[in-house]
Amino acid sequence: MINLVLSAVLYSIYVLIGPFALKLFITDHSLIPLAYTALKWYGLAYIPAAINIIYITYFLSIRKSMQAFWIFCSRGLMLNCLLIFALPALFGVKMIWIPLLVAESVTLIFVMLLKKSKKANNLSVEQGEENLDSMSQDNWS
Repeated sequence: MINLVLSAVLYSIYVLIGPFALKLFITDHSLIPLAYTALKWYGLAYIPAAINIIYITYFLSIRKSMQAFWIFCSRGLMLNCLLIFALPALFGVKMIWIPLLVAESVTLIFVMLLKKSKKANNLSVEQGEENLDSMSQDNWS
């Protein structure tokens, strides 16, 4: 939760002080609106990225390394690399800053599906354990 809140706060700071901070680094002031637009789109991706990183750590901690690996690959390697070429080609050069946001958001949907399937697996395991417990109690009675 802290990760999500901090990423949202940092994004808000980007939006609030972005033009002023960009003036420190960009000497051609006609480029500031373009850089500010890029900063807003690129920075927005940190919010779903924060959740994705937490879930990578979560799946690693419960020894589900394949799930963590696929989350890592989808957010960084597969989707981002594919979208960085596809979106500008399909929708124009202004879409160059969107791929990270789209990749992180699609990965977040993938993470939620993994989490949901994990809950379903846990329920079936718990039900199986309950059945085993009731069967073992019947044998001892």
